[in-house]
Amino acid sequence: MSVKETIMHQLVRIGMDTSKKVFQLHGVDAEERVALSRKLSRHQMIRFFEKLPPTVIGIEACGASHHWARTLGALGHEVRLMAPQLVKPYVRRSKNDAADAEALCEAMSRPTMRFVPVKTVEQQAALMLVGMRERLVGRRTQLANSIRGYAAEFGLTAPLGLSRVEPFLRQIASEDILPSLAREMFAQMAEEYGSAEFCEKSIKPLSDSGSEIKAAKSNWPDGFDRMSLATRKGTAPCENNASSFSATALS
Repeated sequence: MSVKETIMHQLVRIGMDTSKKVFQLHGVDAEERVALSRKLSRHQMIRFFEKLPPTVIGIEACGASHHWARTLGALGHEVRLMAPQLVKPYVRRSKNDAADAEALCEAMSRPTMRFVPVKTVEQQAALMLVGMRERLVGRRTQLANSIRGYAAEFGLTAPLGLSRVEPFLRQIASEDILPSLAREMFAQMAEEYGSAEFCEKSIKPLSDSGSEIKAAKSNWPDGFDRMSLATRKGTAPCENNASSFSATALS
């Protein structure tokens, strides 16, 4: 066995800092000595782990991290995802790829470290649906508030509730007190509001009828709703977050 192969077999833990094209690796042996410090391209990284005996890999829970966790897991490795703010205290020097990889390797060894569950592709699709609905509902609410605010400047008011917006828009269209420019602007907002409402109503049935969504919901681990938000917004799933959403958003 060559020296290189011997070192690879001695690795017990690897921290990997990820990006779109470059991956920085930092590995230690059983005596916590640095046995690996290497920067690899995307294809080089995959080939490296294909040849490496099963080991434990620590990755920051960020964009594409769940994809890499599934990919490396399929190669026989154990992947542990960690929230960025839980890794930050272990960065010993100025922030760079090598320092981040070293911090990941160190953080994952701590007995009290809390790890983010790896999402399946079905859970990833379910989270995508939640995000799209959240964005569409927010857009519609923002438009409704804008319409009410602008209308108030012309002395026009409407009762609260999204169901009152469309009748209010029809009322605005029939008002003679509005100048032509304002009438045109309200007409454009009415068209935009109708489009947002149509898109939101169109996507909602997917949460009830999609077989992949139902499969994802049935396999969600405890606390998946908070974990999902944490990974999307870069916050720890164990921390309190004022702007959390629930898995019931899909029901």
